[in-house]
Formats: sequence, C-alpha cells, structure tokens
Amino acid sequence: MSLDVDLDRLRAADELYFAELYRRLTPRLRARTLSLGASADDVDDIVQEAWTRAFERRDRFLGRGSFEGWLWHTCRRLWFDQIRHAHRRQFVLDSVFTMHLLDPSGGSDCDAISIGLARQEITDSIDDGIVNLPGLQRQVATLRWLLGHSTEQTAAELGVAPGTVKAALYRARAKLRKRLSELHARRRVD
Repeated sequence: MSLDVDLDRLRAADELYFAELYRRLTPRLRARTLSLGASADDVDDIVQEAWTRAFERRDRFLGRGSFEGWLWHTCRRLWFDQIRHAHRRQFVLDSVFTMHLLDPSGGSDCDAISIGLARQEITDSIDDGIVNLPGLQRQVATLRWLLGHSTEQTAAELGVAPGTVKAALYRARAKLRKRLSELHARRRVD
C-alpha cells in the first residue's frame, strides 16, 4: 500500500503535512528496519535520522518512486553505515567473491575515480543482497559478516544450532556470490 505524496506541500516544508506522513509511515519503517537486525534503540535512531534527512533534503525527492521507498533506502543506508562505523573496518564476506570481482578494473588501467565508483557499486550490491536475503539468512549474515560474531555467538543469539547457522551462511554466501557474478557480467558487457 503505497502512499502518494503532495510534492508541493512536501517541498514547502508544511509541518502538518510532515507530521501526517510521519504518523502514517513510521510504523512500517520501524518494522522494516527492525527486520535488518537492528536493536529497538538503533531502529528509533535510524528512523528518526531518516526523517531528519528527508526534511532537510525534501527537494531531492522527485516523486519518481514512492516516498516510503525513498525513506526506506535512507534507513538501509544508515543501518549499514552505522555497522561499518561502529567496527571501523570494512566487512569481509568469507570467500563470497574472488579477486577478479574485487578488481573492478577487470585487469585494465582505470582511474581512481572509476575504481572507487566500481567498488561502491559492489558494496551497494552486497548491502542490497544482504537486505534481500530470507529472514534467517539475513540475520546470520548480519551477525557473522557485519557484526563479526562467531558461529557459536550467532547460534546462541538466534536460538538455533551452530549447524543451522553454518547452513544459512552457506546459502546466503551462494546467493551473494551469484548476485556479484551477475554484477560482474553486466559490468563486462558495459
């Protein structure tokens, strides 16, 4: 159920209109952000920051997609940024992709900006891939790859056997490997 927005009222920073949008969309944004594996406290912070950014950047919403989708994208970015910042390191997906996928130049000489953009595209694809994994796989991938928990810690936190964690991780890795291979194939065609 998508909510149509009045772009004129949105851009005019109509406070009553924003309050109505906030009231209607926040419960769904909270639920979706919680499904990423964020704690209830983190969810509140992430959703609040997404609304703050939406207000500050309201002129950037062009109305091509849904306003809720635009906010949801912001929530996802904030969640992944929070994880990366908290650990001050870029996560490594145990053998998800090979070195040729990490080398966005495909072995050719590329400028630093092109390589940086390609690496960002890979990171975004991984982030989107993790978000779109089925429930248990998404939770396991978040705990293991993004938060650095051990298999045993992940199993205890989710209330499942370590073997279940390993199986979910195996399936998640296969899905992400396929996603990255498709991205790599598309980049080679372009």
